[in-house]
Amino acid sequence: MHCVSLYDLVREPVLESPILLVCLDGWIDAGGAAQAALQQVIQACSPEPELMIDFDTEELLDYRARRPVMHLVDSINTGLTWPTIQILHGKIDNRDVMILQGAEPDHRWKEFSSTVADLAIANGCQLMVGFGAYPAPSPHTRPTRVVTTSSSARIAAQIGVNHGSLDVPAGVMAAVERACVSRGVTAVGLWGQVPHYVSNMAYPAAAVALLEAFAKLTDISVNSAVLVGAAAETTTRINELVSNSREHLAMVDELERQADQVDLVDSGQGSPLPTELPSGDDLAKEIERFLRNQSPPA
Repeated sequence: MHCVSLYDLVREPVLESPILLVCLDGWIDAGGAAQAALQQVIQACSPEPELMIDFDTEELLDYRARRPVMHLVDSINTGLTWPTIQILHGKIDNRDVMILQGAEPDHRWKEFSSTVADLAIANGCQLMVGFGAYPAPSPHTRPTRVVTTSSSARIAAQIGVNHGSLDVPAGVMAAVERACVSRGVTAVGLWGQVPHYVSNMAYPAAAVALLEAFAKLTDISVNSAVLVGAAAETTTRINELVSNSREHLAMVDELERQADQVDLVDSGQGSPLPTELPSGDDLAKEIERFLRNQSPPA
C-alpha cells in the first residue's frame, strides 16, 4: 500500500472562496480547445500565477507514456524537461483561482482525486470547473455548443444539457468531479463540441465558447479577442474548402439540420432525433492539407 505523499506544498496563500479550475492534458481535447482556453485564463491572471502545489510525478506518471523532453545543443544533452502536475494560484479581478494543470495521471487516480478535493476544501473552495472538448456531429457554421457534466441540474440547464443517458470512458477530471461533490463542492465540467471533421486541428471557436460558459458560471470574464479573431479566420478557410464540394456542402447541411433540432429540443419545442455521424474523413484530410498550405494568420 502506498504511503508516499502525492504532493509538495510550495506556497500556502490565504484564499477567499477560490474557484478550482481543472484542465489536464492527455485526455479528450478536440481542437486543442480546452488547453487554449486554459492558457487565456492563465494570461488573464494578475499578477502572474504562482506555484502552490507540486504533485509527485514519480508516483503518478508512466514516463514511457509521457517521456521527458531532452534538450540537445550540438549533440550535447543539456538537460531534460519533465512533465508536471501542479496547482497554481492566481487572481482575476481580485477573484482567487486555483488552477490544476499538467499531465493527466497514469496511476493512483482515486487517491489523486481525493487529494485534489481535500486541497480544494482546505482552501475554502466551493466550486470546481473543468475544461474539455470532444468531437461531435456539429457544423462549423453554427455557434459552438457547450454541454456539462454537473452535480447540479440547475447549472446543467443554465449552460447546456446533453439529453439522454450515455456511458462513456472517463478521464481523471470526472474522478475529481465526483470527489469534490462527495465533499459538498459543486462540480461542473464544461465540454465544447467540436465539429468531428476538424477535431484534429486547432479550433479556437470552441475555446471561445468554453470561456464564455466559464464567465456565465463564475462571473469571471477572460479576454478572448485573439481567439475570436483566429476563430473567424479558421471559419473562413473551412468555408472556402467546403464550398468547392457538393458532398461536403451536403454533409454540413445535414449537420446544420441536426443542430437546429437540438436547439428546438433545448427550447422545449422538439423531440430528440437519432444522431448519425456523417463521415467527415475525406473532408478532414482535405482541410488539414488546405490549412497546412496557408500562410499563418498575421
